[in-house]
Amino acid sequence: MKAPLTATYGHGTENDFVILFDPDDKIISLQNRLQRSAIEQAALAQMG
Repeated sequence: MKAPLTATYGHGTENDFVILFDPDDKIISLQNRLQRSAIEQAALAQMG
């Protein structure tokens, strides 16, 4: 069974963010995917 992912969400002016709690440093590969997703979302938002 996989352990649950604990996260929290915050927002500001054009800087919404999600903080993932990973005390054992097991989801490092997820960082790149999340970063790409955020960039894609920002590009879509700029297009209207």
